[in-house]
Amino acid sequence: MHTKSNLNSAISWQYFAQISKIGEVSFKNLSDLDWYIDAQESTHTIGKIRDRSTTIYELFTKTKAQIFQLKSHLNDHQQIVPVETLVNQGAYDDAYILVANIGTKLAASNLLPNTIKQNLFALSRLKRQQMIDLHTLSPPSKLFMWTSPNLSMLEVLFWAVFGVITNLLVNSAEYLRKQNFNPLERWVAYTKLIYGPILALVMVMAIMFGWFDIGPYEARVWTLPLIGFIFGYASRRTASLFDKLIEKVLGAAANSINEGPQKIYEERTKLLRALKSAAEPKSIDEIKRQAKELAHGLVESELAKKDTSK
Repeated sequence: MHTKSNLNSAISWQYFAQISKIGEVSFKNLSDLDWYIDAQESTHTIGKIRDRSTTIYELFTKTKAQIFQLKSHLNDHQQIVPVETLVNQGAYDDAYILVANIGTKLAASNLLPNTIKQNLFALSRLKRQQMIDLHTLSPPSKLFMWTSPNLSMLEVLFWAVFGVITNLLVNSAEYLRKQNFNPLERWVAYTKLIYGPILALVMVMAIMFGWFDIGPYEARVWTLPLIGFIFGYASRRTASLFDKLIEKVLGAAANSINEGPQKIYEERTKLLRALKSAAEPKSIDEIKRQAKELAHGLVESELAKKDTSK
């Protein structure tokens, strides 16, 4: 599990995925998906979106070829230019209308415009389905108080303080009921109010970064206030838990020092190789697609430079 610092006030599907103009979807930060939603529940949706992206790309390429072919049937080639522009922008509905108008001007025996219209209709439907499925990847708005993902640590502190106070009230009431309340215990309360929230914050951060977990209990960004309250309420046990964590961390650090930097270098090299392998294209179509995306990016970058220089 990981946390990100540069998050919007509300997480939406744009944090996990991006959709191109034509309707292709590419995913990013999938390792964080489980932290905000549920990776198991989202697997089926992600699979559908990826399969649909492949269909969109193939149908888009086929439609572009058909539009180019349509030029040979037109005396005025400029009629097709707006259609190409709209298709490249993913405005399939508008392109459909223009192709319909072009089709009425051609001979009734020419079925090419009808085929293009069918493809444009299918592309428009597929793109809408992509958006519908993408919205299902947006986390629910289970917000407590002022919280948002980028302010979650502030709320952990708040609920940890709340947990410490609740624990002190429960214990004080019990001591008063038994009539054995010791005024010197007030200093214990004062120190708890300081170290309790701090330890709760540190332990929650350790959970977020995957240093340990809480077993079958669900730990996600939306449950952090609850976890913070529990750690604050059980401040003394949290301190003992923190001591165990320290022993593990210091023990691992000691082992790493004994093994030397060569071991670290080998592990990082192995990771870099795995990342490089995952990022490499697996087919000619993927190479072509990445080349086109790179070319489009360079063109847009050059156009942006020209606009700023004017």
